[in-house]
Amino acid sequence: MIPFYDWSRFTIAGVRVYTFGLLAALAALTAHHFSVRRARALGLDPNHADVFAIACLVGGFTFGHVLDVVLYRPRLVLERPLELLLLHRGLSSFGGFAGAVLAGLAYLRWKKLDPRVWADVTSYAFPFGWAVGRLGCALAHDHPGRRSESLLAVRFPPDWPPPPEAPMGGPRLDLGLLELLLTPVLALVVLRVARAKAPPGVLTGSLAVAYALLRFPLDHLRATDLPESDPRYLHLTPGQWASLGLLALGAWLVASGARRGAEG
Repeated sequence: MIPFYDWSRFTIAGVRVYTFGLLAALAALTAHHFSVRRARALGLDPNHADVFAIACLVGGFTFGHVLDVVLYRPRLVLERPLELLLLHRGLSSFGGFAGAVLAGLAYLRWKKLDPRVWADVTSYAFPFGWAVGRLGCALAHDHPGRRSESLLAVRFPPDWPPPPEAPMGGPRLDLGLLELLLTPVLALVVLRVARAKAPPGVLTGSLAVAYALLRFPLDHLRATDLPESDPRYLHLTPGQWASLGLLALGAWLVASGARRGAEG
C-alpha cells in the first residue's frame, strides 16, 4: 500500500500555508499560461485570453463552492447560510466546470467571440492546470474513498483526521490521487486532437467525453461509511449524474464539429 504523509499544511516563517489552496492558485496560473500560449499559436488576441481566463476562474471558483455546499452538504444551507460565501471551504469540480462555462460564455457573448474556438483554447489548457490542482487534493487527502486492501490504497493512520472530525483511519482509496494518476490521459487526448487540427468544438467535446468516462467509474469508489459521505440520488452521486450530462454534451460537440468539418 501507499504510505500516508500529512502534507495538507506546513509553516513558513510562522505563517501556516494550506497545500490545497497554494496548489489551487498554481493550477489557475498553469492553466492561464497554457491557454495564452494556445491562443497565440492559433493567432488569437492574447488579451482576450487573459480576460476570458479570469472570467472562467472567478465563475468556476464561485459556482464550484456554491454547488459543493448545495449538493454535497445541503443541511448547511439551512443551518449556516453564510457557508455559501466561504469559498475556501470546499469545491465541486463539476460545479467549477459549470461556473466557468457560464462566466466564459457571458464574456464571449459580450465580445462577440466564437465560443467553440475559445472553449477549445481553455480545454487545451485544462489537463495541465487540473494535474496541479489534483496534486493538491492528493496531498491534502480531501477525497477519501472506500476501504481497500489494493496496492493503490493509502494507509491512513487510525486517528486521521484530527478532532473534531470522526476518524476514518485504515487503508482507503484516495480519489484525489487516483484522478491525478489518470489526468495524463486527458492531456494525451487534447494534444492528439490539437495536432489533428480538428474543427472548433471537437477538442472540447473530446475532453468532455474523456473526462466523463474517467470520472463516472471513479465515483463508484467514493466512501459510504463516513459522516459526510457523498449523497446518492437514484443510486448515483452528483458527480456521476454530471458525468452523464458531460458525456452527452461532449458527444454532441464532437459530432457537430465533425459534421461541419465534412461540410467544409
